[in-house]
Amino acid sequence: MAANGDDKGIMQARDKKGKALLEEKKGAVDRIAKRLLEVETLGEEEFKALLDAPATPPLIPSVTKM
Repeated sequence: MAANGDDKGIMQARDKKGKALLEEKKGAVDRIAKRLLEVETLGEEEFKALLDAPATPPLIPSVTKM
């Protein structure tokens, strides 16, 4: 079953919103992923703490092109 024009537009809008949310929360996603590699599971409290923790600067500064 192929998606019609309306469905395709809805899917594209959701895809765009999902990507923007991941970009906005990238620091939290990185912190959670790093911790999961260490312990494999997180409790609700630790997950929320990692999600809400303030952003930290990267260990290696990004290089910008001139």
